Formats: sequence, structure tokens, C-alpha cells
Amino acid sequence: MTFDFEVGDEKKAHVSFYRNWFTGTLKIKVNGASVLWRSALNPLTHFSVTLTRAYSFYLEDDKENEVVIVKVRPLLFAGVRPQTYIVLWKGNQIAQYRGY
Repeated sequence: MTFDFEVGDEKKAHVSFYRNWFTGTLKIKVNGASVLWRSALNPLTHFSVTLTRAYSFYLEDDKENEVVIVKVRPLLFAGVRPQTYIVLWKGNQIAQYRGY
């Protein structure tokens, strides 16, 4: 799953999200700089007992500019069904994506 979005009040930041559905590798970049990365070699990347997983980071180390990407997986056969990704900025939903 790959998607891009922009957040910010006066100065916009370009956020790129990439997650490989098969390996579980996750990369989040803000303005081209990596802010979050999950390796496919980490066993916790592949197994989870919860239906949601949240990835959060701050824009420019400002605690008020928190971006949270929540991944919601289906209950049954989650590995072969589309996932829902909800993007929150300052606690408000700004986008929603669905895919592998």
C-alpha cells in the first residue's frame, strides 16, 4: 500500500507512506526524510493479536503537530484482505485509504 498526503497550517509537509503487504516492511517519510521504518526481519512486524495498529510521529519535533496513521485489519483472513488506513492530524481525520 502506498499513499501520499500533505499536512500543515502555513507550511505544508509532504508525507509518503509505504507498506509491503507481503513482507510487512513499513516506511514513512516526511519531505523525503525517513521518520519511521519497520523491518521485515522483525517478527513483531508479522504477528499481531489486535485489529488496529497506530504509527505516530511529529512534524518538525512539534508536539502539537502529531500525525497518526491507524491501520485497521479485518478479523478473518487479514493477510489476504484489504486493510484500512486512517490518517489523523491534530486528532482529526484528514484522509482514509483502503488497500493491500
